[in-house]
Amino acid sequence: MPEIIEKLLIGKGKESEDGMFIGDNFLAVVDGVTSKGSHKFNGHTGGWYAKEIVLEAIKGLPKDIAGEGAMLKLNKAILDGYKDYLETAREKIEERMQACVIIFSVYMNEIWVFGDCQCIINNVLYKNEKKFDEIVSDMRALVLEAYMLQGKTQLELLEDDKGREFIMPILKKQGLFANLPSHLGYDVLDGFSKPCLDRMKRFKVKKGDTIILSSDGYPELRDTLEESENALKNILEKDPLCAKTYISTKGLKPGNKSFDDRTYLKFIV
Repeated sequence: MPEIIEKLLIGKGKESEDGMFIGDNFLAVVDGVTSKGSHKFNGHTGGWYAKEIVLEAIKGLPKDIAGEGAMLKLNKAILDGYKDYLETAREKIEERMQACVIIFSVYMNEIWVFGDCQCIINNVLYKNEKKFDEIVSDMRALVLEAYMLQGKTQLELLEDDKGREFIMPILKKQGLFANLPSHLGYDVLDGFSKPCLDRMKRFKVKKGDTIILSSDGYPELRDTLEESENALKNILEKDPLCAKTYISTKGLKPGNKSFDDRTYLKFIV
């Protein structure tokens, strides 16, 4: 069992769509994708419910499973989770559950990254950003800048994010690009699209290595939790809209703790 050094999970609002798993065979961070639709799964958002399904499914993975097999099983778990909403979700892309995951397999001594989670291995950062987010984030930033040039204040745009409103129709079509083998395709577990396993990142590690697994809620992932938290705090103080210092698809909503849920898990193999 790896030695846990420090860990933290904080939701941006009342409940987190991020999750953390610590077991004898696997350690993982799960990032439920912010829902673009309105359907509630047992009273919760699709991102929250997808996260819960994946966490539960990781418990049942055979300890000697390969990364590709693990992703297929987790994806099937989400598909099964739709239950009587399956056909509606098939037709309404924006209502689909989605989750990204980064897993350390104790048996395989490997880290598997599927989606835009990130990690640090012995002080080296590995990110997995997607082109789709980069494009829509720039669009949002441009719209917000235009509104500010016309006299809107930062506070007004935090309360009524015109940039987010502008890109939302595109975000609702995002699922069309899920797991496509193209430069705009992105890796995600949604139950419907077949994971593009050739694009899954795999890192071999060894005993004594220091590992940090994280969701993308940390714009600047650092070697310690304190440094990561301070970097995030600095960004949110300077640019709460997340449209200049750190360009994102969403900003800091009034009353929230951050622009996104965040999870940090550091351990020694």
